Amino acid sequence: MKVPLLLLTVAAGIMLHACGTKSEEKTSETAPAKSPYTQEQLLLQDSLWTGIMAVHDSVMPKTSEINRLSQRFKKELKENPKLDVATKSQLITVLEFLEQSDASMFDWMNNLKQINNLRKAEMPHEEIVSYLLQEKAAIITVRDAMLTSLDAGRKLMEQHKMKW
Repeated sequence: MKVPLLLLTVAAGIMLHACGTKSEEKTSETAPAKSPYTQEQLLLQDSLWTGIMAVHDSVMPKTSEINRLSQRFKKELKENPKLDVATKSQLITVLEFLEQSDASMFDWMNNLKQINNLRKAEMPHEEIVSYLLQEKAAIITVRDAMLTSLDAGRKLMEQHKMKW
């Protein structure tokens, strides 16, 4: 009986030691590198990023309506070649405005640098804050253009009693 008990104790000791070693190795491999930013700086950066994304997320779903209006105006122009000059001009102007505002959203998204990439590049905190403030202003401009173009498109639909 003493031999099995001794073997069991040795086996348990080996297992515990092996588990402890793996755990320590895992921790050292996955531990994050020391950040060049203070906790307060990270919180400010995260707050600015969250604000940018909130503006983006509030207006991004509007791209589908912009596209629907654009398609509707293109269809109107194509199917009614005898539109009066004023109506045709209005349709073209609003269509261009819709398409520009939609393109500006996608341009902004394609050019936006992700916060984690800025941090990985160890960009100075002040530069990150400056960049994020510029991007917040840019996405607000995009949002305003999208909402204004949508409003113009809706009004034009009503004005000319256009149906979907």
